[in-house]
Amino acid sequence: MKEQQFDGIKEMLKRVEEKSGLYKEKFEKLGINSQDVKTPDDFDKLPFTTKEELRDAYPLKIMSCDESEIVRIHSSSGTT
Repeated sequence: MKEQQFDGIKEMLKRVEEKSGLYKEKFEKLGINSQDVKTPDDFDKLPFTTKEELRDAYPLKIMSCDESEIVRIHSSSGTT
């Protein structure tokens, strides 16, 4: 992984930790912090996100921007 790519991932982790209700709660519950990711090997500290978590948080708890920036929300009936 190139340094620029890793820097972008670290910025994204910080943003979702601060702005996404889903990840803010998840990180707090597990006692992790986006700042804990200092090398690509530290990805092992991050939790997986389950389909159930995404369903429960949809739509506004998964956003990682101000609600005023959202123009449209798309949804799907999904598949079974």
